[in-house]
Amino acid sequence: MTKRNRYLLMLVVAVALVALTLGLASAAMATSLHKLTVGAGETYVVGDVTTLQYLSIAPGGVVKAAAGFSVTMTIDGVETGGDYSSTPTGIFDPPPPFAPPGSPDSERYLGESRIKPGTYRGNIVLTPTQEMLLPRGAPFPAGNEPFEWPYRTGLYIDDSGLVQGKSVLAAVKGTVTRSAATNLEIVSTGDYFNGVMFMGDSNYVLQNSTLEFTGNGHDDFGGFGAAIRVAGTSNVVINKAKIVTDGVTRSAVWVGGEGTVTVNDSRLVTGLGILPADWLGGPFPPGTGGSMLTVPWMLGISGNCRATSVVGKGTATYNNCYIEAQQWGALSTDMCQDGHLTAVNCTIKVVESGYGAYSDQQVDDYFDKCRFDVPDYGVIMTGPGTTTFTNGSVVDSDRWGMMFHGGAPGTVEIDKGTAFNTGLTCFLMKNSYPTLNIDNAQLNPGNGIILHAMFSDDPMSPDQSGGDTNIDANFSNMSMKGDIVNTMTAKGNVNVALSNATIAGAITTGTQELLGTYPRSIDARQDIGMVKATYAATTDPYGVKVTLNAGGKWVVTKTSYLTSLTFTKSGQITAPAGYKLSLTVNGKPKLLKPGTYTGALMIKVSPLTAFGAIFH
Repeated sequence: MTKRNRYLLMLVVAVALVALTLGLASAAMATSLHKLTVGAGETYVVGDVTTLQYLSIAPGGVVKAAAGFSVTMTIDGVETGGDYSSTPTGIFDPPPPFAPPGSPDSERYLGESRIKPGTYRGNIVLTPTQEMLLPRGAPFPAGNEPFEWPYRTGLYIDDSGLVQGKSVLAAVKGTVTRSAATNLEIVSTGDYFNGVMFMGDSNYVLQNSTLEFTGNGHDDFGGFGAAIRVAGTSNVVINKAKIVTDGVTRSAVWVGGEGTVTVNDSRLVTGLGILPADWLGGPFPPGTGGSMLTVPWMLGISGNCRATSVVGKGTATYNNCYIEAQQWGALSTDMCQDGHLTAVNCTIKVVESGYGAYSDQQVDDYFDKCRFDVPDYGVIMTGPGTTTFTNGSVVDSDRWGMMFHGGAPGTVEIDKGTAFNTGLTCFLMKNSYPTLNIDNAQLNPGNGIILHAMFSDDPMSPDQSGGDTNIDANFSNMSMKGDIVNTMTAKGNVNVALSNATIAGAITTGTQELLGTYPRSIDARQDIGMVKATYAATTDPYGVKVTLNAGGKWVVTKTSYLTSLTFTKSGQITAPAGYKLSLTVNGKPKLLKPGTYTGALMIKVSPLTAFGAIFH
C-alpha cells in the first residue's frame, strides 16, 4: 500500500472514529477512487465520502451532492474548490411596503453547492453534508432577489453539540468534544465556506484555534463564508485564537440572531479579495442574492471585507484582542435591533481605507482602554444607540474621529482620559442630532475644528433628519483648543455647555462650501465630507446656543456668531492676551457681563489698543 493510499484510508477511519467517539450518527459510507474525470456536460453526484488522488472537472462539468446535501472538497486537509449555482424557483415575492413605488416582484432563488471546474491532485476527499439553506442576511430590498444560500462548514455546533452530518470533518484538525474544541485548525482556500457555525442554543468554547481562510465569502449580512458564525441564542467563548482571512466579505467573526460571542486574547486580521468577474460594480448587483460585496462608496471609503460584524440582536465582546481590517471596517454593525459591541484593551486598526467601528440603528458600542489606528473614521454612527469611549481610550485618525449621518440621534459618552487625535474634525455631523457628553478628555483636531454640524453631502441618501432638532455637546473637567461651528442652521441647533471646562476657539454659526467634486461621485469618493466653513451670522431658524456653567470658560479667539449665550458669575468669557471682546445683540452694542442674551449675537475679537479693555 502506498503512503498516499494509507493516508486516505486513515482519513476515512478517522472520520468514522470521530462520529463514534461523539456518540452521534455514524459516518457516511466511503468510496475510494484513484481518479475521476468529469467532462463538459457531464454530472457526477457525490453520494458518500469519496477519496481520490486526481480530479478533473472540465468547464461545463458538474460535481455536486445528491438532493438534500451539499458537497465540499478537501485536498491534504485543506478546503478548496468551493462554489455554488443558483436556481430560480418560479416563485415571486411582492415588494415590501418600504420599496420605491413601482418596484417589481422579485423571484426567489435557491443556491446549490458545486465544485469549481479545474484539475486537482493530492489527497482529495469529497464530503457530502446535509444541505443547509439559509436566507439572505439583508432584509429585502437591501439587495435584489430573495435568496437562500447553501452553507457549508468545518464544524456545525448546536445545543446537542457537534452535528457530524453537517460538519466537514476532513477539513478539521484538533480535539473536538460536545462542549469545546482545543487546538482547532481549519484552512480554507475555497469560496463560500464557514469555519465554525454555532446554531440553536449552543454553549461552546474554542481554545487555541487557528483559522486561515483565502477565498471569497458572500452576503456578510448573514455571515456566508465567515470564519466564525454565531447565530440563534448561542453563547460562544473564543480564547487565544488566530484568524486570518483574505477574500471578499470573508469576515473573521460574525454574530447575529440573539447570539453572544466573547473573544479573548486573540488576533483577527482580514485582507481583501478579488471581486467576481461578473460583478457589476455597485453595492447591490442584480443576480447575486442581494449581497453587498463592497462598502457603499457613499461613505467615502473603499474595501470589500469588514473584519467583524454584529447583526440583529447579536452581542460581541473582544478582550485583549488585535483586530485589523485592510479596508472597509474592523468592528462593524448592521441592521441591529438590540445589538451590543464591546471592546476592552483592544487595538483596532484599519490599514488603507475605512472605519474602526460602526454604530447603526439600535446598537450600543463600548470601548474601554482601546486604541484606534484608522485612516478615515474612528466610529461612524447612524442610530439612536450609545457609543462610549472610556479609561484612556485613544482614537488616532488621519481624518475624522466620529462621523454622524442618517439623522443619527444617539448618545456619545467620552470620559476618563480618552483622547481623540484627528487629522480633520473630531466630530462631523451631517443632518444628525446626537448628544455628546465629554468629560476629562483630550480633543486634538488637526484642522482646528472640534465639532462641525453640516448640511449632508452624502450622495443618494434621503434626508432622515426630523424630530429632535438639537445637537447637545456637553463638556466638563477638561481644556480644549478648537472651534465649534454649525453650518446646517436651517435644520437644527448646536447647544454647547461648559462645566469646569475651558475652550479656546470660536463657537459660531457659519456657511459651508463643499470641497472637491460635486455632485459626489464614486471616483472621487474621498471628497465626501470635505467642507469649508465660513463663520458668519445666520437668519435661519436655528443657530448656536452657549451655556457656561460653574467653572466654564470660553477664550474667544475668533469672532463668533451665536443665537443664545448664558453665563453666570461663575462662568467666564475672555479674549486671548493682547485682544479684546465686544458684544452686539441684534446689531446693538451690549456690555458683555453675566446674564442671558438671545437674538443675533456677535462677539467680536479685535486687537487691544492702549485705550482698549477686555470685557468679561
